[in-house]
Amino acid sequence: MKFRVWDSAKKEYVNRGIYWKNSDTLLLIQSDGTGYFDGDEINPQYTIELNTGFTDSEGTEIFCNDILHTPHTGQDSACMKPEGYDYHVGWCQDKGQWVLYSYDLGFKMLYAPLFMYAHKGIVTGRYDEL
Repeated sequence: MKFRVWDSAKKEYVNRGIYWKNSDTLLLIQSDGTGYFDGDEINPQYTIELNTGFTDSEGTEIFCNDILHTPHTGQDSACMKPEGYDYHVGWCQDKGQWVLYSYDLGFKMLYAPLFMYAHKGIVTGRYDEL
């Protein structure tokens, strides 16, 4: 299983020292030897983001919390935004699948399953950057 770790304090991804301690515990060891996972408590400064198993139209792996931009293709109805849409990639427990969420109406709304649009879109950033 692939994943990445977001450091909300530094606003960057942690890129080294990630490994599985055992089957139930994820442990991150920083270059200075300190870790952020201790027993059952995860420091809220860090967010573990799972890989969805999908890639975008440019071959970039798509992770939970990515922003997937889908451009307007000209084949869509007149109500489509000419600049396209930005969707938040997330896991829908009710559906049991990766989905795209839209916030265009000012609230979180399930838009579509990720598999339908992953190959059409481009990863443009991380959701909290919207």
